[in-house]
Amino acid sequence: MSEKIEILGIRLDSMSTQEALEKARGFLEGDALRIIGMVTSGVLLATEESEEYRQQIEQLNLSVIREREVLEAAGITAPERLWEAEENWFLASFLEYLSEAGRSLVLVAETPADRERLKKELREAYPHLEVAGSFSFEETAAEDPDALLNRLNGIAADVILAALPYPLQENFAYLNRQKLNSRIWIGIGKNGGVQKGMKAKQKFLERIREKRTFKKRVAEFTEE
Repeated sequence: MSEKIEILGIRLDSMSTQEALEKARGFLEGDALRIIGMVTSGVLLATEESEEYRQQIEQLNLSVIREREVLEAAGITAPERLWEAEENWFLASFLEYLSEAGRSLVLVAETPADRERLKKELREAYPHLEVAGSFSFEETAAEDPDALLNRLNGIAADVILAALPYPLQENFAYLNRQKLNSRIWIGIGKNGGVQKGMKAKQKFLERIREKRTFKKRVAEFTEE
């Protein structure tokens, strides 16, 4: 059964991959945009720097924990849950479902290089997935603040897959959630991958430092 867990004072969904997939599939049948976020230690650390960002993460329609360290901080140690988080099982399974169901997707990345990397990963892992368009925030937003919104609505894909830095990723989604014609926004972060087993595209030492900082902060928060 699904439930809520609390980490650094933020309530998050605690679901098995199957439960999260069922909820996400239900979003596709709705009339309004639903926001899904992949939660990492970096995301949670960033919430402590901004009350607005903290509220955005807590108000996600579906929060999917992407790192074992985050689950362990909540006392979840079941090997299957830890493995699913580390192996990117939810996102990969949902993209497989979109491909099989004939649903469309549009990709938004920060830079042209990020966009091309993710397009290549999507083609290789999900050759039948309908990628209806792809944009880089760096190029499109430079044209006009509303240019990206207008292009996304011009395509009106079922799902927007956003690989943007936080809090830019969530700020854009919440600012425009009443205007976007898609059913789901999935924020995977700038370093996110789209394949099963895909590790974050983050420098090794940077990732180690981030996780150490997170564990230290969780210990401090528990003592406060």
